[in-house]
Amino acid sequence: MSATVLLIDDDPAVCRSLGRLLRFLGFQVRTADGGAMAMALVEEFGSEINIVLSDVQMPGLDGHQIAERLSDRYPVILMSGALEQQLGGVLAKPFTPTELLHQINTALRHAA
Repeated sequence: MSATVLLIDDDPAVCRSLGRLLRFLGFQVRTADGGAMAMALVEEFGSEINIVLSDVQMPGLDGHQIAERLSDRYPVILMSGALEQQLGGVLAKPFTPTELLHQINTALRHAA
């Protein structure tokens, strides 16, 4: 059984490309275009989700607020392309598939 990633990003192109990459890496993927949709998906599919991968800068609920709400239930990986956000454990965009896989596997191991 593969893990299910809740992927949250307000950029549709990022959701499509990262979703394809995650599926290629063997993960199931649920995508949300922002915090409100992510919370709705958690309500509906919460028991299926194993990890959250969220952009930091988004309108409405940002990645840090999503992490505050969901980190007690799931490991949360934040990602950002903004230079000022790439400090303190945030996965810097762009990243390689290997870097992404390493981050996900590490987070899932620590959550187990």
